[in-house]
Amino acid sequence: GFLKNMTSLAFLELSHFNFSLAWNFVNLLNMIPSLSKLRLSSCGLDKTFLSPHHLNFSTLSNIQHLDLSRNFLEGMVPPVLTNMSSLRVLDLSWNILYSSVPIMPSLLELDLSANSFKQIEHLGIWRWCHLKQLSASFNHFEIEMIESLMNISECAQYALERLDLHGSLNGTIPEPFGRFANLRDIDLSVSELTGSIPESLGGLRFLEVLDL
Repeated sequence: GFLKNMTSLAFLELSHFNFSLAWNFVNLLNMIPSLSKLRLSSCGLDKTFLSPHHLNFSTLSNIQHLDLSRNFLEGMVPPVLTNMSSLRVLDLSWNILYSSVPIMPSLLELDLSANSFKQIEHLGIWRWCHLKQLSASFNHFEIEMIESLMNISECAQYALERLDLHGSLNGTIPEPFGRFANLRDIDLSVSELTGSIPESLGGLRFLEVLDL
């Protein structure tokens, strides 16, 4: 209960914490409305713990940075995260996620590295309107992207600035990457890439880093 009077606490680090011992954890978080950054990496969390019945993230309306990396989150991204209207940075790396990612309108940085996604389309890469940084390295996409699936929304073309897919791609470099007009950094290294470099990448006038 020592945290309940910390009304100005902004950053709480609980990584490697044993949540089986923390039956009152939800009440504890509700006592800290000032919290803006929360790290819960390697806590053995699964989707049951993050269900709306167990943890109501909508009460954590001020959290801007959330780290849920290295847990046991499987399948789809926990729906409660879409209710966190202030969320700007979300780390879901090193989990077992593989289903389509819902669009979170306020999100600026998303890390989905080292999960089990099989298709790049499942990241929602063509639909994010505000996301500036997307990391999805080491997902080992099985299917090379098909041209007809690459319908980039107008807003997405001007949002993304950093794209990290190292260790995930195979086949040819997707031509539509050249339509992300504000890209500054692309990492496609450690991948099974073949063929030529698309001419469309030559039109990225803000590009500073291209790692092949």
